[in-house]
Amino acid sequence: MGLYKRGNIYWCSITVKGKQYRFSTKTKDRKTAQQIYAKLLFDLENSLTQPEKPKITFIEFFKNQYLTWSERQASYRTKKYYPNVIPDWFKKIPLSEISTRDIELLQGDLMKDKKQATVNRIIASIKHAMTKAYEWELIDETVYKKIQRVKPLKGEVKRLRFL
Repeated sequence: MGLYKRGNIYWCSITVKGKQYRFSTKTKDRKTAQQIYAKLLFDLENSLTQPEKPKITFIEFFKNQYLTWSERQASYRTKKYYPNVIPDWFKKIPLSEISTRDIELLQGDLMKDKKQATVNRIIASIKHAMTKAYEWELIDETVYKKIQRVKPLKGEVKRLRFL
């Protein structure tokens, strides 16, 4: 980024999101060129500020948006039961503030009442819901990547099947 002179005319060079833009200030006066450059930077900074995403809680998102979307899925019957199982402390967390630690604590809380395979299915549904929240631009990529780091619980998950 900068102001430089080409011949007798001052030019500006600005890099925005990895792309470089160069254009003329159409003036020979350095002070006027600096004013134009400062105004341009100010306008650019104001235009790049993104509006804040709405702060909705996990349960608001899960019930109002994710479950209505997942009605056409075969697993909808079990997914609509999950809000009753999830503890209140997790329901109240804003969607954009959920971390790896929160999901791992949720796994621990659910293991008190449920079997391992059930907990893994609930966590997989929560991770899928967060994937949809990312696709719908309700959460940032950093939050999404934190959540995807959570691994399912290990142990005996094989089914005994008879032919």
